Amino acid sequence: MSNLALSEEMVRDDRQGMLDAYRSRSKQLARWLLISRQQVKEKYRATKVELNRVKVRVSDISKSRDKWKARAEFSGQELVEMKAEVERLTALIDQAPRPQKK
Repeated sequence: MSNLALSEEMVRDDRQGMLDAYRSRSKQLARWLLISRQQVKEKYRATKVELNRVKVRVSDISKSRDKWKARAEFSGQELVEMKAEVERLTALIDQAPRPQKK
C-alpha cells in the first residue's frame, strides 16, 4: 500500500470513530430534523413578511417625498411670480403722478 492509501484509510477510520460517538436513533433524528425544518420555514416566513412591510414603507415614503418635492417646486415658482408682481406694482406706484396738496 502506498502512503496515500494509508492516510486515506486513517482519515476514513477517524471519521467513522467520530460518527460512532454521535449516533442517534433514526426516529429521534427525524423528529429533530422536522422541528429544525419547521423553524427555518417560520423564520423565512417572518423575514418575508418583514421584507414586504419594509418595501411598502419605502414605497410610501418615496411617494410622499415626491409629492412634497413637487409642492415645494410649485411654491418656489409661485414665490418668484409674486415677487415679480410686487416689483411691477411698486414700479407702477413709483411712476404714478403724485397728487398735489392744496
